[in-house]
Amino acid sequence: MKNIDTSALTEAITTDKVVCLYGADAMGLTALALDAVLDMAGAGQKVVYVACEGEWQLSGILTRLGKARHLGQVKGLFVLPKAINMLKPANVDALANVIAKKVGTPSLIVLDCLAYCFGADELNPLEMAAFVANLNRLQELTASHVLLLHRTGSASVRGIRSTAVPPEGMTLVASAA
Repeated sequence: MKNIDTSALTEAITTDKVVCLYGADAMGLTALALDAVLDMAGAGQKVVYVACEGEWQLSGILTRLGKARHLGQVKGLFVLPKAINMLKPANVDALANVIAKKVGTPSLIVLDCLAYCFGADELNPLEMAAFVANLNRLQELTASHVLLLHRTGSASVRGIRSTAVPPEGMTLVASAA
């Protein structure tokens, strides 16, 4: 586990199959992830961004990042503004099918964030193990890398998190944001 910047995050998510980016700053995590996503989309790769809290949080950050990069429309970025309960294998299969039909094979799938796609007690080790297994299942079904955002600490959108510990079973990277 180390603090990470955009280029290091891009390297981690293109090298490792399943990565968890975690930290206390909710908007900082989203901005860091979107910055890496824009790098990938700018290089011609397809990215699916599952905005579990809805599209509202992405629009402002994408506008700011797009202006800074002098971008118009971002080609290769597909946003799904819906929470998906990743504890249910049928939901994982359905998400993989939607991605295959709408996008094909993306390089990366981003799930933003754990709290909105978990659907259970984050402190329950059996449920967390099932969740991580389903992230790996999504990766296998889609042949895409998977990036999970996990907000920890009191700066989280939902207030104090039930767990400040990121899930095990995947590459963990800490946001400096």
